[in-house]
Amino acid sequence: MPQVATFHIGDEVFGVNILLTKEIGKIHEITMVPKAPKFILGLMNLRGQIVTVMDPGVFLEQTSGVAPEDRRLIILKTEDELDSLRKNDLIQGNHMPQDTLAIVIDHIGDVIEVDSGDILPPPPNLAGQKKEFVSGIIQHGTQLVILLAMSKLAKMCIVENQGSE
Repeated sequence: MPQVATFHIGDEVFGVNILLTKEIGKIHEITMVPKAPKFILGLMNLRGQIVTVMDPGVFLEQTSGVAPEDRRLIILKTEDELDSLRKNDLIQGNHMPQDTLAIVIDHIGDVIEVDSGDILPPPPNLAGQKKEFVSGIIQHGTQLVILLAMSKLAKMCIVENQGSE
C-alpha cells in the first residue's frame, strides 16, 4: 500500500509518493542563478551538498500566501537513491535527476496510506500546465489530494537548467 506525503501550496493540497522524499526541512539561504527560469528559485547549500530549489507553484498555478521564511522544503531522492528501491520492486519509473532537487511548499500535511485503486486519473477538465504535472487525484476523507508527477517536474527542471548554461 503506497504512502503519500501531503503538503499545501496556496489553497490546494498536493501529494507525492513518500519513497521519493529524502527529508523535509527549512529553507536556508538561496543563491539566485542568473537567467534561470521563474520556477528555479536558486541553489542552496545543505550540509555541504548543493541543492537546486524549485517552486512547483509556478507550474501548478498556485500562489503561496505564506511568508518566505515560514515555507518548507521537500528534499527529493536522486536517481542513484531510487535505484535500490527499484531493484527491490518498491517503486517503478519515477526517474529523478542525479543532482539533489528540492521543492518549496507552504507547509507539510499528513502521510496517508492509499490503495493503488484509490488513485483516480487526472480529471479531463484540468486546465493549463497543471494537467501535465498531475499523475492522479486521491479522495482522502472530504479532501482531494492532487498527486504530483515528480518525474515530470524534475525533468522540466533539468531541461531548463541545461538551457540556461
